[in-house]
Amino acid sequence: MTTLTTDSVVRDPGSLSSRFVADCNRGDLDGLLALYEPQAVVVEPTGSLREGTAAVRAHLARLLSLRPAMTLLATRTVVAGELALGTSHWRCDATGPDGAAIRMESHSAELSRRQPDGSWLMLVDNPWGAVLP
Repeated sequence: MTTLTTDSVVRDPGSLSSRFVADCNRGDLDGLLALYEPQAVVVEPTGSLREGTAAVRAHLARLLSLRPAMTLLATRTVVAGELALGTSHWRCDATGPDGAAIRMESHSAELSRRQPDGSWLMLVDNPWGAVLP
């Protein structure tokens, strides 16, 4: 289980994407996982859903195994009460298991929820946004 310090808590839902990118580029699996609610859902490139801490951890570990270098090209967040919808245009250069260079790019959509302590965590993470498999 990840212990959050005051500095690691996200107070602005608009900063979730930049925190994700920073943690991803550092290879910080625990930092990434700390951005999600325990019952969070992540959408895989195939369109299948991964739900819960163990499944999200496995998804993130697969991403980090590619040694990603991610860049945010644009972001926007819309807050409605206790929920926030974030959208991002991102690009990621990575290395496949065979050593070949990989470039991924998409427009993502993330639904986050304000927590009782005022912090924000992701509930639904769709890195592929409206792109259908």
